Amino acid sequence: MKWLLLFCLGVLGLPVRAALINASSPEQAEVQSRRDSASDGDIIFVPAGSANWTNTFVFGNKSISLIAAGIGQTIITPTRAGPPGSTLISATPTNGLLRIHGFSFRNTVETWSTSGGIFMSVIGNSQTTTNGTLVRIDSNEFVNIHQDTLHLQNVLG
Repeated sequence: MKWLLLFCLGVLGLPVRAALINASSPEQAEVQSRRDSASDGDIIFVPAGSANWTNTFVFGNKSISLIAAGIGQTIITPTRAGPPGSTLISATPTNGLLRIHGFSFRNTVETWSTSGGIFMSVIGNSQTTTNGTLVRIDSNEFVNIHQDTLHLQNVLG
């Protein structure tokens, strides 16, 4: 039975397994490093703790899941200088699933009109067609975030 399931998943072109990549801390450099080594479909687990993120976390075009320990457990404080519209997380996935789950984003430290939110732009042909990208942002907390909390561009839902 197990072999039949694996065969069917393979025939349908669905990924059979993804790597689970554990970040050693919620520090931005650590999480970004894990993202850089991830492949499409991988899951990055971010442990409990608090960290100040001073730059934009860039997913780029990778379709990966960023899963934290949970609301109130993995706390990210956006602390960066940048022009208006600077964002905490930026993504331009081209195919597959991109997921952000289980974070607390709290208390933007304003150094120059920063934004502490998530900006996501899905590359597609038009507003009526999709490119196969699935986006899921769930079970997160946004508290005292300056400007846009969640900005989705070209995302159909």
